[in-house]
Amino acid sequence: LLGFYCLENPENQKIMTYGGGQTLLVKVTALPLHYFMITSGQCILFPTILAACFRSERNLDILRKEMNMGLLQDLLGTNEGGEDGFGGRFPKHLWEEAIAFFCARGERR
Repeated sequence: LLGFYCLENPENQKIMTYGGGQTLLVKVTALPLHYFMITSGQCILFPTILAACFRSERNLDILRKEMNMGLLQDLLGTNEGGEDGFGGRFPKHLWEEAIAFFCARGERR
């Protein structure tokens, strides 16, 4: 639900970084390893991260500090979201722009 809430909505994306301590975006990046390493988990986590950070320099800066951008960049470079863009969770028509946004701005760790 977070991904749908944030997708192409800058005001909703800002909510992901509100508050002191651990923001919602930081909590998303701290989910169990299963979400990062196993395909079924990636199909849940990565579309949410894409939607929460897409076109948001602020959220991308936080993301860079919290997770290895190589995971996301590798997924973007090889998977291209599948035929339906992660089960419709990240629109296929935005995929090329997402590749440009995350790969050009996110240095590898």
